[in-house]
Amino acid sequence: MTASFALSNTTNELKSLLAHTLGMPQVPPSWTDDMPLFGNIPDLDSMTIVALVTAIEEHFAIEFIDEDMTMDTFVSLTKLAMVVHGKLGS
Repeated sequence: MTASFALSNTTNELKSLLAHTLGMPQVPPSWTDDMPLFGNIPDLDSMTIVALVTAIEEHFAIEFIDEDMTMDTFVSLTKLAMVVHGKLGS
């Protein structure tokens, strides 16, 4: 499996986790990998981020540390997937 394929799979899994966290039945087709998360997803706030991080930690069996909890980490799904990938050792 190539690194770009694995990153793409991780990004797709994150889209599903985010949609589920927001109570959506499916991922909206308008969500692109590189779209800015804040400002494009109306219900995305600090409480949603906490719920999303919990879901990510459980799904991928990883742990976010304080240094991970920055706006830069959550700038886009691609950036978030890169952080998750780093924690997975990929």
